[in-house]
Amino acid sequence: MMKFRFGAYEFDKEAGELRRSGSRISLEAQPAKALALLLEKAGEVVTREELRAALWGESTHVDFDRGIAYCISEVRSALQDSGANSRFVQTIPKQGFRILVPVERLDAKRILPRRMLVFAGMGVAGLVGGIEVMRRSMRRTVIGVSVFDNETGRVELDRKRTSKPSCG
Repeated sequence: MMKFRFGAYEFDKEAGELRRSGSRISLEAQPAKALALLLEKAGEVVTREELRAALWGESTHVDFDRGIAYCISEVRSALQDSGANSRFVQTIPKQGFRILVPVERLDAKRILPRRMLVFAGMGVAGLVGGIEVMRRSMRRTVIGVSVFDNETGRVELDRKRTSKPSCG
């Protein structure tokens, strides 16, 4: 899982999903790929050739210049940005494009410690629960039986003697 945060926006690369303050912003697949590449190389110039390779590969034959222009235009539109007054995507003439704002990468490595804490907590809780179950099952109930002499003088309280002890 790889996500990027920049300004009020968050972009999930795998889902190709752009959000602004939690609200989803529609972005087609190709412009989403272009945005992903720009965010991955934040601060660096992404060449037109890099965009072409990422968006169409080697075997596709399309008008790349028009396709790239369309993708960048869609990205700018989604970000409420413009080529004339760029706040997010800067055009570098005859070279390519660059993201202008700081980008924070939120990938699995960053999320993992939080998950590890949750799993560790669950493990400790399971261990404590297991120890408690074992402790309770190891308790033995001991019943003591003592024989007392009838010193009351009442014969009906005398124990009946049998040859075998009864457990009834």
